[in-house]
Amino acid sequence: MNRNLLPLLSVALFFSLTIADASAGDPIKCEKRTSPARSKVSVEVEDLKVGALYTAIIKSGANSVLASKAANGLGVVELDFDSNKKDILAGAKAISPKFIIGSGVDVLVTDAVGNVIIDTDAVCKIK
Repeated sequence: MNRNLLPLLSVALFFSLTIADASAGDPIKCEKRTSPARSKVSVEVEDLKVGALYTAIIKSGANSVLASKAANGLGVVELDFDSNKKDILAGAKAISPKFIIGSGVDVLVTDAVGNVIIDTDAVCKIK
């Protein structure tokens, strides 16, 4: 193999692995319980600008709520929405126990100037 190609191939392999890791994991997790009623949604986004403010809007049926938070020192923002009092006291945004209508939620995450970071939907675990 040509010695000049080895560094180029190494760099190409590094960047392809980095790009694959950037999309690893599911950014939206949600759960709906029926007895007792509970709704829970977690939005986690990585590779963001450290310290920048991000807003997540979650919708289900006619229900919608938003929360904002700055990305931490690793460029990650996690926004939790929950109807459980313990989780609300721990920092989750309060939603009603019957917030999730049907089996899913729509999620929109934007930066401080309105650029869309995530626009997706998620199917919730039903318990």
